[in-house]
Amino acid sequence: MKRYVRNKMIFRGEPETLRALRDRIAKSAGDEAISLAGIIPAGEDEEERKALWGTESEAEETDVILYHDDTILEYSFDTLMDPPEPVFRKLAAEVPEIRMTVNWAYEDINPDSRCGIFESEAGSGELTAVEPDDLFEFACDVWDRDPDEERMELEINYMEE
Repeated sequence: MKRYVRNKMIFRGEPETLRALRDRIAKSAGDEAISLAGIIPAGEDEEERKALWGTESEAEETDVILYHDDTILEYSFDTLMDPPEPVFRKLAAEVPEIRMTVNWAYEDINPDSRCGIFESEAGSGELTAVEPDDLFEFACDVWDRDPDEERMELEINYMEE
């Protein structure tokens, strides 16, 4: 069964730098907010995409917001099976003068949720992986779900089994 991963990329920096990054990503994204192929070109072959992007699918359910006096640029998108870590690493290296944070989580939220954070400090261009303190709460936040409702759903599913 294929599962979705929600990816939220947040860039913090100077307005001119963030606007230029948004324009560069938009230029190669067509009708979507972001295109993985626009960042790392790949063909239609799923194995090639997996090797280049770290996931087999193009970004889906894409959204982009530039806010807080144009000092924060946020992208949200879903991918199948895995987060596109090589894409995140390429973007961090391309614009080392900005701070980048990526929050990602699989859609099947539970106390052992697969999720995480990638961060780069301004000036480094290097991403480091960070594990969230509370996987369940973090995954709920990434998917914009209410933790109490998710807990109730888990209890109902457990009782039905």
